[in-house]
Amino acid sequence: MSAQPTAIIEHLEPGFEAADSTRSKDRRQHAESQLDFLYRQIDTTCSKRLALAKWYRRLNFGYQISAAALSALVTVITGFQSLATDRSIIASNVVLILSAIITLITLAGGFYMPRELWVVIMGHCGDLENLKARLEFEERSPTFEERRTEIVEEGFEEYQRLIDAYEEKWKAIREKGK
Repeated sequence: MSAQPTAIIEHLEPGFEAADSTRSKDRRQHAESQLDFLYRQIDTTCSKRLALAKWYRRLNFGYQISAAALSALVTVITGFQSLATDRSIIASNVVLILSAIITLITLAGGFYMPRELWVVIMGHCGDLENLKARLEFEERSPTFEERRTEIVEEGFEEYQRLIDAYEEKWKAIREKGK
C-alpha cells in the first residue's frame, strides 16, 4: 500500500489553497498605478508609525507622571516624618524605597527614550504627509500626464529618502540609549 501523493495536497488547511479571489487581489494590486502604489505606501507607513508614536507618547507620559507622583509622595512622607517621631524609622525606609523606585523609573525613561522616539516618529509622519500633499498638487497640474513618470519617480525617491532618514534617526536614538 503506497500513499497517494495527491492525498496530502487535498488536506490543506483552509486559507492555504490558491483561491481565485487571492489571485485576483494580487492582480488588482499589480494593476494599480505607480502613483496609487506610492499613496498606499505613504498611508500604510503613516498609520503604522502613528500607532507606534501613540505607544511611545503613552509610555513617556507614564514615566513622567509616575516619577512626579512618587516624588511628591516622598516630599509628603518626609514632611510628616518630622511630626511623628515614633514612626520616623518606617517613614525613612519608605522614603528610601520610593526614592529607589523613582530612580529606576527615571533610568528606564532614559534608556528607552520614549519622548525622543515619539517626536521623531511624529516628524517623520509629517514629512510623509507633506510628500503626499506635494504629489497631490502635482497630480492636479495641467502638465501632469506628460510628466507623470518623472513625478512618480521623484516622489518614490523622496519617499525612500524619508524612510532612510527616519531609520537613521531611529538607530541613533536607540544607540544613544544603550
